[in-house]
Amino acid sequence: MCGVFLASCANDSSLESEVKALETDLKIHRFDLEFGQGNVADFDRLRDKYPFFFPSQTPDSIWKFKLQDTVEKQISREINRVFGDFKTTATELSHLNAHFNQLLSQELGLTQTALQTPEVYALSTLSSGLDIQNRVVVADSMWLIALDHYLGPQHEYYKSFPSYIKQDLDAKYLVSDMSAALMAPFVSGNTNGYFLDKMVIEGKKTFLQTLVWPHATEAQHLKYSEAQYEWAVANEAQVWRYFMEREYLYSTDTSLEYRFLFPAPFSKFQLALDRESSPRIAQFIGLQMAKAYYKKHDKNLQKLLEVSSIDLLKEASYKPKK
Repeated sequence: MCGVFLASCANDSSLESEVKALETDLKIHRFDLEFGQGNVADFDRLRDKYPFFFPSQTPDSIWKFKLQDTVEKQISREINRVFGDFKTTATELSHLNAHFNQLLSQELGLTQTALQTPEVYALSTLSSGLDIQNRVVVADSMWLIALDHYLGPQHEYYKSFPSYIKQDLDAKYLVSDMSAALMAPFVSGNTNGYFLDKMVIEGKKTFLQTLVWPHATEAQHLKYSEAQYEWAVANEAQVWRYFMEREYLYSTDTSLEYRFLFPAPFSKFQLALDRESSPRIAQFIGLQMAKAYYKKHDKNLQKLLEVSSIDLLKEASYKPKK
């Protein structure tokens, strides 16, 4: 395992030892291949094997048509070209699950019986019905992954997509996406409707991602290019001052989410520099606030998860570097 995650193993060998002790191979189901390479004669077998992918309200004729669809078969070939035998990705997902279980037991106090070994189902969009906003889904002890949303930003399937969407459709983000899906339920969505609340929620979510998958950089978890990450770091203090001077933190103006939190090619300060800025900059600021609070409060994760955004702001001593 350290051969795959050499850099991180070197940085924290004690953590990796704990994680390795919890690691088990995950069972991988390649529904994408079985469906993509199947035909009408395979319908009954596939439905019996994967009943949860064949809802009763969908007529059998629809599935049989998909089994003959040349587009579905082409997608299957493209997935196979990018992911091959899936062993590298399976290894990373097994390691992610071990990190997840370590975090639950050591940081959040869950007992060993509460820990799970999920089964992973690799899918394609046409056969699964998953959309681009839900390309990974955690459902009980199942992890669902639509692999055709990770073929690379230059893939012809995505040519009609905006550039800022295409750049996320890369296999290098698959494990980060799964870490996000795993940790999102641990962050409360209760808010007063303040922009600060929403910024802190997104910051907490991203910080949890960095804890459960420390083998990716902050830039990768934020889905920033290196240039975007460098801009965010360099302009952190100026952005914070911009928010403070305009009294945005306690604003209930929902347009602030569109300007600074929602997916976009850049953040919208309504200034000449907008197109140079990093997208979702409030998520970056929220992440730095969560990190500051966590560090100040003895790395108490439970405390971070429970603290309100207003108290976090008061108690984090967050001071961006100028």
